[in-house]
Amino acid sequence: MTRRVLITRPQAEAEALAAELTSRGHEAVIAPMLVIRSAGIQLRDAARYQAAAVTSGNGVDGLASATARRALPVFAVGEATAERALALGFDPVTSAQGTGGALVDLIRTTLHPANGPILWASGDEVRVDLTTELGNRGFAVERVIVYRTEPVDRLSDAGLHALMDRSLGGVLFFSPRTAERFVRLVLEAGLDGQVTTMAAHCLSPPIADTVGALPWATIRTAARPTRDDLLATLDDTISSDPD
Repeated sequence: MTRRVLITRPQAEAEALAAELTSRGHEAVIAPMLVIRSAGIQLRDAARYQAAAVTSGNGVDGLASATARRALPVFAVGEATAERALALGFDPVTSAQGTGGALVDLIRTTLHPANGPILWASGDEVRVDLTTELGNRGFAVERVIVYRTEPVDRLSDAGLHALMDRSLGGVLFFSPRTAERFVRLVLEAGLDGQVTTMAAHCLSPPIADTVGALPWATIRTAARPTRDDLLATLDDTISSDPD
């Protein structure tokens, strides 16, 4: 069964995800909630770090732009971020289980503070402060902001039309910030009543709590905070639809 799905990720990630959804037999509509801007950082001494930590795919992109060094060990928050780091030539790459807390535990049990500082390539807004969390465990963490995010001020035309004609089966949410922005834009546009026939598909419980401000037909949360588990909720929704 084909399902029309709204993607709220930034444009580059949304386009890649749209291609994947199409290959799975779904129809994707793109409505980014955030715009990504490179910070234009250049690192000239990356060799002094024992490893880099990245908590998003955009962090990986920013790290790759900031340094040509690819032998720098990378610790990624989850599988999708790790795959992106590998695709950009970083090696070795180690993946945590999809949360900031899991990344902290992975670094704490794998690395030693005496071996040098850790570079944290991040955006301007973060949910987990690796500097504090790892600093409390004796690590020196240097946070470098490699990209900035700007919220959009309106829904995309495609997203607006899809909401208005109620052709969407569901909306995908990968972060609390995109969820917050979506809820705000929908309420400002007076379109909250349009989602009553749709499902919200959320990467984590905090995201589900945020989108709960709208009257969805159902809210589904991934079993684990990974892309594959989130996309699996689309199949769960389809299998539970009445004939």
